[in-house]
Amino acid sequence: MDSSNPSRPKGRGSTSAFNTFKKCGRMVLTALVFGRVRDNRNKAKNPHAVLVTVELLERILEFAVEDEANSISGSRTQVLSNISKVNWFWHSVAQRLLYRLITITSARQLKLLLRTISSESTLTTLISSIAVPRAPHVDPPSYPMWGMNISEDQRASDLQAKHLDCMQNLISLLKLPRNLNTLLLHSEAFDLFPESESLNAAKTTFSLSGLNSLSSVKGLTLLGDQNHHRWLWLIPFVTEVEDFFGVPCWLEKDEAVLIPPVTTWSTRTLTLKPGSSGVDHGMTLGIFKSMIAPPPPRNPTDSLSHSFLRSLDLQDTPVLGSKELPELLTGMTNLQYLRLYSHDRIVHKNLVFSLAVALPFLFSLRTLETNAIAAKPSPEETIPSFPSSLHSVTVSLSAVAWLQEEQADGPSHRGPKVGYIRKTIRRVLKIAKGSQLRNLSIKDCTLSDFLHFNIAGSAEYGDEQESAAQNKMWLMASQMNVLVDVVRPSYVVE
Repeated sequence: MDSSNPSRPKGRGSTSAFNTFKKCGRMVLTALVFGRVRDNRNKAKNPHAVLVTVELLERILEFAVEDEANSISGSRTQVLSNISKVNWFWHSVAQRLLYRLITITSARQLKLLLRTISSESTLTTLISSIAVPRAPHVDPPSYPMWGMNISEDQRASDLQAKHLDCMQNLISLLKLPRNLNTLLLHSEAFDLFPESESLNAAKTTFSLSGLNSLSSVKGLTLLGDQNHHRWLWLIPFVTEVEDFFGVPCWLEKDEAVLIPPVTTWSTRTLTLKPGSSGVDHGMTLGIFKSMIAPPPPRNPTDSLSHSFLRSLDLQDTPVLGSKELPELLTGMTNLQYLRLYSHDRIVHKNLVFSLAVALPFLFSLRTLETNAIAAKPSPEETIPSFPSSLHSVTVSLSAVAWLQEEQADGPSHRGPKVGYIRKTIRRVLKIAKGSQLRNLSIKDCTLSDFLHFNIAGSAEYGDEQESAAQNKMWLMASQMNVLVDVVRPSYVVE
């Protein structure tokens, strides 16, 4: 063996091992490109060849486009389109991935996609998810050279007609999938949809009768600061929803349209977010109760089942201010994740009370995130107790501004908004006695409080009183096997 080549291994038998390694490498590359392994010595198919299965190639291609899965720029579509041109074997697999997740970004793309799927019915079974994360881009109308004198009113009318055509194409696309599982829509895609009073006319104008295919949707996401009428046409067709994420603004007059289909939902995940425009969004208590209630039994002899709800996330919604909130939370015995936030002073008081009443009855709760645990409770506040199943707690100090403007005790040089971190940790640890709490996180603290907690409480630079208090707190946490994490604020100016 030539010892001048350092890349080849040395020693007895190493030449055979090196050749075997190179042969295996060629076989793997050949398998990935041609879908099967060939024996290069006799130019014939190897009867012992290991085929690259469809499932294996599908996992490989999924990994190749994983970073583009949540992109709305269309790059995922471009990558899969290029992969499908490698050979016939890759084409069949890439096509399934290409049509499994459809993201609409422009009216032109929507029109071409609708024409392709309509001409090949087999593609309708591949569609699993449709996402419209923003309003589709609509190109302005084009005119010939001799049409430059068209009035502005005519141009606006032609542009509106193109928007209406885009909406119609989108509704037509929603009718095609046979196995649609998730649906994400942005309210800006339906800006020109008629008001709720014209809902019956809209059913005729946009031909909504064929939307029964949406009954297979399990995950529904409604984005944008929509008005209450935007989704009245959609909700009656989605009757099997399990995961809902939205920014709803549904009023009492909408209950007649929304409650019947919502009652049939088997809601497992419910997330209600506030609108970004500052408008008071939310839903009526009647719609919320219908959404979280267990579906009626299919047979009259069946007993009423418990709520299917496993995850609840409510942020600044009017439901948090309801007097029925404690009773509603107490009935969610299967709840495993709970996130409740309110930045309204009056609603926050009701949230603190509701949480203290309901927590002992949430026997399956594993994770809690809230800003309704005060560092120093008021005298009339009900003292909560954690269920034994609770494993992780995240407390936000965003409500400190109106809960306690200044500390009632401590040295005067600490000033306002200081010391809440230690007091909150100590109080949570006291409440958590008897539970399985293992992780405690404090976030949204002020910068001054964060610096005070880390500097004034240290043995080198802090004062003896604060250091002693923190040492006692850390001793309690270690005895309870609780990992405490204080998240550094992301801003530098309060």
